[in-house]
Amino acid sequence: KNNDLYYELGQVYLAKGDTKKSNKAFKEVIEQVPPTDDAIRNLAMRFEKDALLDNAIATYDKAKSFNKEMPYAYAEELAVLYGKKGDQEKAIASLLDLYISVPEKSEMVKGTLLRLLDNPDKMQQFQKKIVKLTEENVAVIAYPDLLAWLYMQQKYYEKAYQQIMAIDIKMDEQGRRV
Repeated sequence: KNNDLYYELGQVYLAKGDTKKSNKAFKEVIEQVPPTDDAIRNLAMRFEKDALLDNAIATYDKAKSFNKEMPYAYAEELAVLYGKKGDQEKAIASLLDLYISVPEKSEMVKGTLLRLLDNPDKMQQFQKKIVKLTEENVAVIAYPDLLAWLYMQQKYYEKAYQQIMAIDIKMDEQGRRV
């Protein structure tokens, strides 16, 4: 019944090379995690520290089931873990969910995106994705806003200005955004 002991048991099995038993023990730990933010974060960080990234991700996914009204919960943490695993697609998808759902976190999301999009090719692929999302979701202001920010990062100031002007007109902000 003690989660810490199950975790240690999983570590023992892992050290012995018995991945089947270690996975079973770790799965039990994740299933029994209390629905508190501290317990969830502590367990996920423990998995992360021990380079068990899939289990850390599973812990956060389990935590999302505790609070269905907040599908973006732990989005930043998941994005970082996916980034560490090299899964840029899922990392960026997680950040986009957060960006759309919680506009107050936009600066944090942009900072994390800059760390993930660390070369021009990744930046270009992301730009294409945002352009497509902007065209498909005309009512969502967050996408053109993110696109304008992306253009500024690439020093395409005229394109950024066009996006900002379009948002300003659409939102009837009378030049405030510009």
